[in-house]
Amino acid sequence: LAHLFNKDIFRFQATPMNIPVFIFFWACVLGAYWSPRIFSYYAVEWASRYAASVLLFYLIVNFITTRTRWNVALYTFLAMMVITSIYAIMQVRGYDFMSWGRIVNVSTFGNKDFAASFWTYSAPIALFLAIGARNWFDAILYLGMASLGFYNMWTGETRGAWVGIMALMPVVFLFESQFGRMRVWLGDWKRQAIFWSVVLVVVILVTPLVMSEHRVETFKSIFQFESGTNIIRVYMWWTGARMLWDEPILGQG
Repeated sequence: LAHLFNKDIFRFQATPMNIPVFIFFWACVLGAYWSPRIFSYYAVEWASRYAASVLLFYLIVNFITTRTRWNVALYTFLAMMVITSIYAIMQVRGYDFMSWGRIVNVSTFGNKDFAASFWTYSAPIALFLAIGARNWFDAILYLGMASLGFYNMWTGETRGAWVGIMALMPVVFLFESQFGRMRVWLGDWKRQAIFWSVVLVVVILVTPLVMSEHRVETFKSIFQFESGTNIIRVYMWWTGARMLWDEPILGQG
């Protein structure tokens, strides 16, 4: 805010996304205002979260404007991933700075699903940096960072994180094969197709061998819609679809 009022040093960055993001923010505000009064509390609560997302966008485009600032932001992000990952491992081993009443691996997030969602975003970034590293030291360093995040997602058994990674990997393979290092290392599509086919077969064959029976059952539970939190999600999606059908533009909260 201090920068915003210092006209000598601050210039608002002109980007193609400024107007769409601004309109999105006001759509959220108006949608909250026009929502049914019974949902007013939730509408206000979520409006503040949308506002925080919009504010974060403007902070990024206006202040992360140099390579140095980008590096500071990126390395801070990765450092937080390493700290929370190590802390989560300590929690599972019984070394914790807080008393939760049970053994947890929630790190500083208070909920293992929240922690897993953070690692779902941060661990792939470390993996991509390892793939694109220009020397072996950086590659090993970033790969170690990524391993910490993936390890906690694996042991935490958060199914949403597993689904997120499974959805991300095909996109990564396609992008790397078309534009990234895999294209440089493997060459044409024929070699790449053979390589990725072998990798996929190995993963399919090896994964069940390293999964405990409990983890196998947890994985299978992702694909059922009859019980547990899965059926709750079905109700939520169906209700959301009905809301959009009844009020297709605004008024959802």
